[in-house]
Amino acid sequence: MFLLIKVYEKWYLYPLPFIFFSQGELKNPTYGINFELENFRGRNETLNAFLAFGYDPRIRLSYSNPSLLYEEGIGFGAQISYQDFLNRSSAAKAIAGKDFEYRIYSTSVSFNKRLDQFNLVQVGTGFTYIESDEFAVKGITASGDRIDRLPFVSAQYVYDTRDLKQFPKTGLLTSAKLTHSGFSMHNISYQVLELDLRQYNHLLKDLTARWRVNYRGAFGKLVPYYDYSFLGFSEYVRGHRDNEIEGLQYLLGSFEVSYAILDEWHLSLDLPLLPKNLTSARIGINFNIFADTGTTFDNINDLKINNFLSGYGFGLNILFLPFNSVRFEVAFDEFMNEEFLIGTGFSF
Repeated sequence: MFLLIKVYEKWYLYPLPFIFFSQGELKNPTYGINFELENFRGRNETLNAFLAFGYDPRIRLSYSNPSLLYEEGIGFGAQISYQDFLNRSSAAKAIAGKDFEYRIYSTSVSFNKRLDQFNLVQVGTGFTYIESDEFAVKGITASGDRIDRLPFVSAQYVYDTRDLKQFPKTGLLTSAKLTHSGFSMHNISYQVLELDLRQYNHLLKDLTARWRVNYRGAFGKLVPYYDYSFLGFSEYVRGHRDNEIEGLQYLLGSFEVSYAILDEWHLSLDLPLLPKNLTSARIGINFNIFADTGTTFDNINDLKINNFLSGYGFGLNILFLPFNSVRFEVAFDEFMNEEFLIGTGFSF
């Protein structure tokens, strides 16, 4: 009698390209690469470098150690970033009289405690430096000066039972995060609450369903326009990709049914100078039917059915696990106006 143990070495460096289109315009691409170095000291630590160019350039460097204190279940993370982006707020543009840019420098550290297999709590703190382009106006900045200096603290709770975080078929994800910025320095003090609820269900052999409810709200005596809640940018209603709306709060809901045309095909190429792990992937092709709805509002009295934007459609999601995916979608609004969407990553 003998025991046979097979060990497959996982590649540790993943360069993942991405592209997305700001404001739904093909002429406004943001593209780049996400470098991830896993287990770089043999202690399950991860280094990440996120480099984006084009319409919305940004640089982010981060470090993650989920087992800083293994026995106590304590993890640690640190991040530094720079972003240069065009103002998103139509109200701020009306005040300034033209388009303008913000430059944002931010650094943060966080500690998390894993309570058990599914529950995690996290606290963090950091500092953000925000510089507006030429304008010193209340609202365009929180202080009324051209530069805002914002210390912040955050607290987050996550409950996660998903079977595969990249492309789950079963499980529940619940996340709640509260961030306080300013501490009344330069008369700046406001909070941002973010809630995310996602459910994934395996219906039949090749059929899955998932839904999501996402909420973001900013509260305080004066919330700067750059920290308003926006739809039409990183979060949007498919069918209304070009509709940019803003408010202190947004509410977004999505539902999808996915059928696996090709569930799992292992691709392996022999290319010179490249390790086998980087030329091998699990390929999947999924046909999706979806429906989205969402709105922005300042107070609960503005939350009316007539103010919601809604859309629906279908598409193909081509998976290249463990790397990324490419989505091709056709969406319609309430009046059957059609739009074509393309991008990398997953809808949720």
